[in-house]
Amino acid sequence: MSAVLLALSLISGGYEMLFLMIGFREYVTWRIAIIWLSLVIITMSLGEVASNLWPQVPLAYFWIIPIVCVTTFMSSRLLYTQWILMLPVAIFLNALKRLVGAIMGVIAKAVAQSASPMLLRQAIGLHSTADINLFLASIMMLPVIIILGMLAHRWLVQVSAADFLQRARVNISDYLLVILFFAIYIIAYVFAMEWSVNAQTYMAIAAIVTFGIIGSYLISNKNSHLNDAQLLLQVVDCKFNPNFWTNLSA
Repeated sequence: MSAVLLALSLISGGYEMLFLMIGFREYVTWRIAIIWLSLVIITMSLGEVASNLWPQVPLAYFWIIPIVCVTTFMSSRLLYTQWILMLPVAIFLNALKRLVGAIMGVIAKAVAQSASPMLLRQAIGLHSTADINLFLASIMMLPVIIILGMLAHRWLVQVSAADFLQRARVNISDYLLVILFFAIYIIAYVFAMEWSVNAQTYMAIAAIVTFGIIGSYLISNKNSHLNDAQLLLQVVDCKFNPNFWTNLSA
C-alpha cells in the first residue's frame, strides 16, 4: 500500500473520534485529544502491519475490534462515564462510518469513471481504479462526518446526553446484552468484509438499526431508573424537611 493509502486508512480510523469530539466538544481537552489521536494512529498502523503479516486472519479482528475498543475507552474517559454505556455508541458510529463510506464509494465510483481523475492519478501517484475510489471516498467522508457531528452536538446538548451518561448506573444484564451483540457484530463482519460493497452497505444498515435500538433501550431504561430515584429522593427530603409538615398543616 502506498503512503497515500496508508494515510487515508489512518484518517478513516479517526472518524469516530472526530464525530465524538465535535458532538461533545465542551469536554474535549488537549490531553484527551492528543492521547486519543495517538491511540488511533498506533491502532491503525498496527492493524495495517498485522493484516500484511497474517493475511489469513479475518480483517475484522484488525480493523474493527481495536478501533472500537479505543473509541469506547477514550469516550468513556472523555465523559467520565462507564465504558459499557459507550460501547454501543462506538459500535453504532463504526457502522455509521461504514455506511457513509459505502455511499461515498458509490459516488466515487461514478466520479472515477470520468476522465477527470487522470490528473488526480498523476498528482497522488495512484493508478488502480480501486485505489482512486478509496481515495475519493475517504476525502468525501470527512465533511459528511463533520456535518453529522455538528448536527449531533445540538441534539446532545438539548437532551443533556453527557449528564445522563455520567449519572446512569448499569446492571449485569446490561453488560451481557451489549457484549453479546458486540460479538454478533464482529462475527457478522468477519464474513461481511469479504463481500461486495453493496452487501457491506446492507450489513451496516442492519448494525445501525440494531445498535440504535439497543442504545435507545439502555437510555430509556436508565432514564426511568434515574427519574424514579430522583422522585424517591425528593419524597425523602420532603418528609425530613420541617417546612414540609408546616406547609401541609396550613
